Amino acid sequence: MILPLVSELLARVARRPVVEETFEALRRSGGEVRLAGLTDSAKALLIPLAFAELGRPTVLLVDTNQRAEALLEPVRYFYRAVTGKPGRRVAHLPAHEVLPYENRSPHAEISEDRAVALWRFATGDADLLIVPVQAAVWRMRDREFYSQLARTIARDESIPHQELIDFLSSAGYDKQITCEMPGQFAVRGGIIDIYSPESPQPVRVELLGDTIESIRAFDPNTQRSTNPVERATLLPLTEYPRHAEVLERARMSVASGREDDAAPGGFYPGWEFREALRENRKSTLFDLTVEPLIIADEPSLLAASIEKYRAQLAEAFDTVEDPLAEPPDKFIFDDEEWNLALQMAPRLAIEHLAVEAPEFGDGNGDADGKDARLKATAADSNANAIASSTRLAEHSDGGLKSAATTPIRTLHTQPTTRYHGNVAAFIAEARNRIAAGENVMVSAASTGELERFADICHEFELPYRMGELEENATVTRLAEEGSNAPGSAMLLTKAPLSEGVVFADAKVVLYGNADLF
Repeated sequence: MILPLVSELLARVARRPVVEETFEALRRSGGEVRLAGLTDSAKALLIPLAFAELGRPTVLLVDTNQRAEALLEPVRYFYRAVTGKPGRRVAHLPAHEVLPYENRSPHAEISEDRAVALWRFATGDADLLIVPVQAAVWRMRDREFYSQLARTIARDESIPHQELIDFLSSAGYDKQITCEMPGQFAVRGGIIDIYSPESPQPVRVELLGDTIESIRAFDPNTQRSTNPVERATLLPLTEYPRHAEVLERARMSVASGREDDAAPGGFYPGWEFREALRENRKSTLFDLTVEPLIIADEPSLLAASIEKYRAQLAEAFDTVEDPLAEPPDKFIFDDEEWNLALQMAPRLAIEHLAVEAPEFGDGNGDADGKDARLKATAADSNANAIASSTRLAEHSDGGLKSAATTPIRTLHTQPTTRYHGNVAAFIAEARNRIAAGENVMVSAASTGELERFADICHEFELPYRMGELEENATVTRLAEEGSNAPGSAMLLTKAPLSEGVVFADAKVVLYGNADLF
């Protein structure tokens, strides 16, 4: 549990005038607003602050899967601290690692992550969705479709035995004799064992006729029931349901072509992309929720990534030998459609440097993708707190360009110092910052590291307080040994924040868990 001490410290950043002006501009105009001067750790905090302030489901667009994965845990931590809600409400929708022309299916783990993320966002179970633009530009089915990817069952609910089995098969579960791994199910008469993804334990569902008589969690190793549960959510493993009619279409024949030589029914590699062409896919990712907020991480990088992805798809289509292959615009939105989709929602562009860049959706970004995530302080290149720039947004309608003026606001942030094990220098700086009235928080990567930080504070006689409590004897002891004095003290917490950040105007310093050691 993150304590109010942390939430109050982070709220100081939200109360900075430039941050309040940024959120008010988004609330008032509904267009694009740019906020520059941000390090990666500052971005990870500003994203949930924007969600909390505007109260809108939020889509964070990033340039790669790797970038999304790097931001996921820091954003989840700050989301927990800012909202008090569980971090699982921040989801990640990965892009496919294969192209639709490669005759390969997406990796099973990616398929599962995509299906769960789409279901969570469509049902409102996720407030914030982190998405690489390669996934965001894909054509989607409607919100209702994704809302039905998972199913919640409850004790005393009526459900036909075969209907539940059919759901599990269509959702991608693998039928086994014994249910031992996530994504498996087993049937023994009226008893169905199911291991849903992300569940700590599988559940044993016992039906009496068409009524669920009991649901019990059980140990997959011993197969013994542990405790009863009232309800269970069965998450999907694929966003492409494996219905019987899909299986029939996927049936393959051997080379002879003779009907009696037909191969057994099965899902061939890449069938998902062929099936996508048969579906009515007119929705955008932003249509899966109501009144979303779009946050663009480095618009210049997003533009370059979209351009590169379009080029990859076009090249793959030009070289594929499949006569049934369809062009890329059957799978992803073209420039004009994508730009129109973006304009339907308020957009916050978060940047390191306030560089002049085209709209990230217009496909005219720097192909090399400038490294917008430099360690240099963005504020050094942005002396004025608020500047203005003119951008030319080029659309695909015959090369017509329209000018738009977007104000650039700057929040002065900078990386913290890396000490490489020099504990005395670190403590001296922290002590000076606290004496100057700054609020200092130190992030530990583990409970062991948290204990080590506490020992260092004891050794150098620097008061500390705990910022998070766990059902853990070590953390409880550290909290009891921490300072209860009303004076200033260092705040210690366990957080997945490797790089620290200084919010100079807010007098807030967050040290990362890689800054000292």
